[in-house]
Amino acid sequence: MSRILLIGGQARGLALFDLLVERGRPPLLVHALAEDPHEPPGPGAALLTRCRERDIACVSGRRIDDDGAEAIAAIAPDLVCVCGWRTMIPMRAFASAGAAVGAHDSLLPRYRGFAPSAWALINGETQSGVTLFHLSTGMDEGDIVGQRQIPIAPRTNAAELADAVATATVSLFDEYLDGLLDGTAPRRSQDHAAATYGCARTPDDGAIDWSRPTVEIDRLVRALSEPLPGAFTSHDGERLVVWEAEPVVPAPVYAGRVDGRVVAVRPDGAVDVLTGDGVLRLLRVGAPSGRAAERIRSVRTRLGDG
Repeated sequence: MSRILLIGGQARGLALFDLLVERGRPPLLVHALAEDPHEPPGPGAALLTRCRERDIACVSGRRIDDDGAEAIAAIAPDLVCVCGWRTMIPMRAFASAGAAVGAHDSLLPRYRGFAPSAWALINGETQSGVTLFHLSTGMDEGDIVGQRQIPIAPRTNAAELADAVATATVSLFDEYLDGLLDGTAPRRSQDHAAATYGCARTPDDGAIDWSRPTVEIDRLVRALSEPLPGAFTSHDGERLVVWEAEPVVPAPVYAGRVDGRVVAVRPDGAVDVLTGDGVLRLLRVGAPSGRAAERIRSVRTRLGDG
């Protein structure tokens, strides 16, 4: 029986666990990513449950320290799979592994580092992807095993892209699992001169600047929608999350304009807000299912004023 360790979380980590079980190669040990404090219990909790049901050893946390790395190395696994993990892992953890690979949700060497899917949506990319690569000392710098391209449609949101990433990740592991275990998996060097990076993001980075172009604010809303914390503005001195919005096309031209000013409260529950160059229609705000007009009722309202 192959000795496989899984270090993972989020939807794709959970999907990889299910693949390993289906392929008859259940992991010997799982490090399950614990959700951040601002996140509801999700894939990390589900991964713990699946391990308990199958009597698989499982550790929950958000970081692997030196002691954890030494414990992994002592097992001498045939393969370590890192998928949906968010923090750097000491390379000594993989010193005795036959192979150690990670899945990154971009087409490396582009978008190395943090939040690649969010940055791809924020930046208006038309294509993303997943890369399966051999782990190395540098951040996402290891040799490439294989890649899958993922097209990004004009209205793609965070949940849709996450689903596509999970599907592509499982497909890559399914294709290359045997080769990783017997040492025949490909190794293709990255073009390090072409590398780009994404910096870490926090929930506070989702603040909406209503002076920005409509298309940019729309991208931010879609990039941070569920299961992420959401783009937000302020209303009556409180944070108001914008879960769904769309540009008004064509937008009425306001020669007298105040960025963030509400210009229409519609009968269907949507609210129109002025941006730096047009109008963004807010569809769901506050609670994920809340209609915008339930919270914003006046054209004298200016969002983002506090």
